[in-house]
Amino acid sequence: MKLTTRNLVYIPIFIVIGFIAWYFQDIIAYFIIAGVVSLIGQPLVDLFDRVEIKGRKMPKALSAVFAIISIFLVLFAVLGLFIPVVVKEAELLAKMDTNEVMAALQKPMDRLEAFINQFQGVGNEIVLEDYIKENLMSLVNVADITSLANSFFSIAGNIFVTLFAVVFISFFFLKDKDMFKNLILILSPTEYEDSVRRILHESKRLLSRYFIGIMIQVSIIVTLVTIGMSILGVENAILIGFIAGLFNIIPYVGPIAGAAVGMLIGITTNVSTADFTGILPLLGKMSIVYAAVQALDNLVMQPLIFSKSVKAHPIEIFVVILIAGNLGGVAGMIVAIPVYTILRIVLREFFAEFKIVKKLTENI
Repeated sequence: MKLTTRNLVYIPIFIVIGFIAWYFQDIIAYFIIAGVVSLIGQPLVDLFDRVEIKGRKMPKALSAVFAIISIFLVLFAVLGLFIPVVVKEAELLAKMDTNEVMAALQKPMDRLEAFINQFQGVGNEIVLEDYIKENLMSLVNVADITSLANSFFSIAGNIFVTLFAVVFISFFFLKDKDMFKNLILILSPTEYEDSVRRILHESKRLLSRYFIGIMIQVSIIVTLVTIGMSILGVENAILIGFIAGLFNIIPYVGPIAGAAVGMLIGITTNVSTADFTGILPLLGKMSIVYAAVQALDNLVMQPLIFSKSVKAHPIEIFVVILIAGNLGGVAGMIVAIPVYTILRIVLREFFAEFKIVKKLTENI
């Protein structure tokens, strides 16, 4: 498509659309999640469509309902395996004798304190035990019962709204798989329908590859972390591996958070056996497992998934995720790559004459 004055008119329109998408990012996220659910559920819908009862095929709406129910049954079954373990870990934390733990860790803490104070100026030395207690007390003061209750109800409300919205949108996506495409075509000028069709086709192709890659990545991380923790003899290795894989969906910061939660579970498991002196060695071994898995993920899996599936350079992906994180936080980081993928396809279709667009889209 040649660059014309009419094409240039669409630049501010796309800017406005981008601003609206950023402003309503939560709603956009609902549609993205529903789109992923519909991609997973479409084979199930096709399967239910082939079912005949007394010579009559199952209605499309009923097939969509059964597909959604099947997906959520699997999800709840997986959660059902881990909820008892999570409850057990919470009980262990509640029963933890902090004085006994501090006494067992006194010698390692003394060595760490001496190491830190080597770099402190005269008169600026710290007492590590007091420092930890002060920060714990400030945490308790901030997290009072009222704020915790408010946070709980707020999170519960957000989860309910998100769940309802995703299920509602997913149902119609599954019932009419061309609904989204038809809606976009209705809103598009007639002369650009062919371009929009190509954008939708390429977006579906690249995003399908991306989400399949993410599922494979999560599965591999869950497997490797579980095997590593099992070799170390850590209890609840499957739960730790599942958490590592789940958090890894969040680019860059997710693996750190997943490792922190996994180590906390490892500590509480160790505390339950009254083996306080083994906590630091255990954390060191667990850190090695996480570091090895993360190195494999960064050097092998992420280049294959992020770069190969969406056809973008790793540095390009890194910058996009940083920008998205500043604009939309964790949610922005999660949707950054899918949104950027669609944006590149749109730019290639409408603004291919620009040098920067040629460079950014040459591998699509």
